[in-house]
Amino acid sequence: MHDNQIFRIALVTTVFGLAGMIFLSGEIIPQEFKIKEINKNNVGEDLSIEGLITTVENPKNNIYILSVIDGTGKINVVIFGSVADEFSREGINPQNFQNRRAKIIGNVKEYNGNVELMIENTKSIKII
Repeated sequence: MHDNQIFRIALVTTVFGLAGMIFLSGEIIPQEFKIKEINKNNVGEDLSIEGLITTVENPKNNIYILSVIDGTGKINVVIFGSVADEFSREGINPQNFQNRRAKIIGNVKEYNGNVELMIENTKSIKII
């Protein structure tokens, strides 16, 4: 093959590859974990859990702490100000999540020696 043909093939492959990545990037879901599997080694990772939201606390304005169990353990899921405002704008009250099963995507953080999940937007919690 001539260099020109190889260049064209490489260019077309690159364009289609990038377009595919952009198109499918919204479909990528973080790996699902059982709560007992989450530990300090996961800090900074995005992951997914599924469980029952047993309590919803609102200790400070625009901060919600959801306790989630899945049969293997318990973890806190934190909704901070900007995301709480986003829920409010969408007419959703996080207090209504209590006693509901949900699929939750969050970023693992460590707080007071315990791991917890922090959600990044309203799409991070899906009631099932």
